[in-house]
Amino acid sequence: LKREERDKRFSVTPLGGGVFRVEGAQVERWVVQTDWENEEAVAFFQHRFKRMGVDTALEKAGARDGDEVRILGFSFAFESPTAGAVDVYQELDI
Repeated sequence: LKREERDKRFSVTPLGGGVFRVEGAQVERWVVQTDWENEEAVAFFQHRFKRMGVDTALEKAGARDGDEVRILGFSFAFESPTAGAVDVYQELDI
């Protein structure tokens, strides 16, 4: 149980110029496991990201739509959770 809680911890670091780094064991594992060529896999990653609170933490750190989010060697554009994007996996409890 302690390991699960430790794995769920993450940090958001503003790097300047609209770039943010996210670090944390579970988030990094999800990034590595995601098939970035598969739209459903990316949508599921976004769902997990949201449920874990990473979107909200990025917003609190100052991230705006279109800012760059870096996790390990991957980067993608931030989309605000309040921007109205549809979470197709919201009914799942995972």
